[in-house]
Amino acid sequence: MKQPGQPPSTARHEEVFRALASAEERNGGEPVHLEEISRGAGLGTDETQILLDDLRRLHHRVTELAGSDRPDLGPRFGTAPRL
Repeated sequence: MKQPGQPPSTARHEEVFRALASAEERNGGEPVHLEEISRGAGLGTDETQILLDDLRRLHHRVTELAGSDRPDLGPRFGTAPRL
């Protein structure tokens, strides 16, 4: 749900969110790495990262886990729990 003053979510934001949710589901509900989300959305990793940051900071739909079991792959992302 959009909060007052919150920037609108674009079609690309929705593509990335759907790719994240699908990848997370395939991973047994566990967060996934940027590359997997990027592949699912059909976007480059730089653009996917920007959109994920928007979804995390502005829309509160994504969580980021900074500590990864594979540091070379960077953080993992998951869908934010709905209240």
